[in-house]
Amino acid sequence: MIELDSVSFSYGKEQILEDISVNISTTGLTCVLGRNGTGKSTLLALITGRLKPSGGTLKIDGTAVGDLSVREFSRRIAFIPQNHHPVFAFPCVDVVSMGMTSRLNKFSAPTAEDRAHAYKWLERLGVAHLAERSYLNVSGGERQLVLLAAALNQEAQTIILDEPTAPLDPANSRALLKTLADINKEDGVGIVLTTHTPEHALYLGGSALLLGDRGVRAYGASEEVVSGANLSALYGVEMDVTTVRGHPVVLFLDGCDTEEDA
Repeated sequence: MIELDSVSFSYGKEQILEDISVNISTTGLTCVLGRNGTGKSTLLALITGRLKPSGGTLKIDGTAVGDLSVREFSRRIAFIPQNHHPVFAFPCVDVVSMGMTSRLNKFSAPTAEDRAHAYKWLERLGVAHLAERSYLNVSGGERQLVLLAAALNQEAQTIILDEPTAPLDPANSRALLKTLADINKEDGVGIVLTTHTPEHALYLGGSALLLGDRGVRAYGASEEVVSGANLSALYGVEMDVTTVRGHPVVLFLDGCDTEEDA
């Protein structure tokens, strides 16, 4: 369990998050929604230890994040950032192999067996054909899958992703979401992700956490929390949730004026 107790954070005098108290499952599916600048990425940075709270406590499985060693933390949390800018032309299979470096001894290097294990994850995600291709020469969608393979190779309890679908087209976004759902169901790996698309939370199920006004606006089962009323209050525009062919769809009810309407 990721436990936040009265957690606050500010950049200088600008308060970003204030008095947040929630428990996030390390084995479930959780989507974090909110407007730009409401602290979604900041929340993930706090959970992953890249930022320290200005107030309150943050624990993972009962231990404060700051008290976990790098190895202990890596067994609990893997993180995939929103933007990853590669510098070196490593083969993709080596990028995946790097996911396990936190489990190796200080002066150890991945073995041939470790490399074979990395191939296994690339194959599992349907991108084994990228194994020997330079990481610099793959598309944004392919890069997300390679990073996901590296996170899985880390064998962490929970994978945290910051807007993983941002660089993807609708088809690849849906494919990635299905992959995340399958990993959660089949491998028992927890998934926590931020997104600007409410339908993602409805598609994945699990839980949704709505951030706004420096705090939690709503938190609970996605099918209950991601409602027209909650979304309208969160984003400041009139929205509703309906179904099309049995699938939930989010609608904007504030239409744009046209010349005929004027």
